[in-house]
Amino acid sequence: FGDLEQLQGKKIAMTWAYSPSYGKPLSVPQGIIGLLTRFGMEVVLAYPEGYSLIPDVLEVAQKNAERSGGSFQIVNSMDEAFQDAEIVYSKSWASYQVMQERTKLLSVNDHTGLQELEKRCLENNARFKAWECREELMAITKNGRALYMHCLPADISGVSCQEGEVSQAVF
Repeated sequence: FGDLEQLQGKKIAMTWAYSPSYGKPLSVPQGIIGLLTRFGMEVVLAYPEGYSLIPDVLEVAQKNAERSGGSFQIVNSMDEAFQDAEIVYSKSWASYQVMQERTKLLSVNDHTGLQELEKRCLENNARFKAWECREELMAITKNGRALYMHCLPADISGVSCQEGEVSQAVF
């Protein structure tokens, strides 16, 4: 897009995506919303109910957007987030609450508790298999040509896993 000033007004959809694994860190979505709201971008964070990020980070993103003339919005729909986006970033992450629970279990070396948490989280993730970056979603981005981003390795449906974060065609 050119230099940093060229980011002003551009829309990015930072979306949660299904993964057949659990416990992925919050750092990528939190870093994206914290950084890009500083440049006046229209940042839309999308995730299913229950996959929230750290509240303080959400507050920082909102304040950054207000100061920079951009916007920050949270939605629970990939379709809504992708609409007219110029950049899409789909990434799986565990909720803030899950990461807190996982940290406590790790600190007391509770392997049984960790296994139970993983089972519960994988079952919950499976409810959201439709949260995949697909061609139909890319078609509703601005001019149907959004830049796709991922920090890698990506869970690519039909390549690295049966169902994942992004379809093979989009990747």
